[in-house]
Amino acid sequence: MAPFTGSALPKHGINSQIITQALSYQGHTLAIGVLPWNRASRTVKTGQVVGYYPTYYNPSSELLFSDPIGASPIVLIERKSNPIIWDQVSDLNRYELGGTEGLYQYR
Repeated sequence: MAPFTGSALPKHGINSQIITQALSYQGHTLAIGVLPWNRASRTVKTGQVVGYYPTYYNPSSELLFSDPIGASPIVLIERKSNPIIWDQVSDLNRYELGGTEGLYQYR
């Protein structure tokens, strides 16, 4: 997911660049295709591709999940004058939340 991975990002994002470089050290070439998560996991299950990233953990006896490649904290920014009161993620369902783009620059 942007800003780490995406079809509109230079070289498909920083995670794609890291994985491509790591595989190249072992003489492998990474072919990147951008698919919705359900379709990506299905292509692995049917043997059309050997793996996908980023991973969204889904317990399955058919798939093996590696440790994460990279990490990013997810934070919620809110107004000090009107804080959101919540204890668990599902408490946020009653709110409309937005995401950000363009905070990172790739070189």
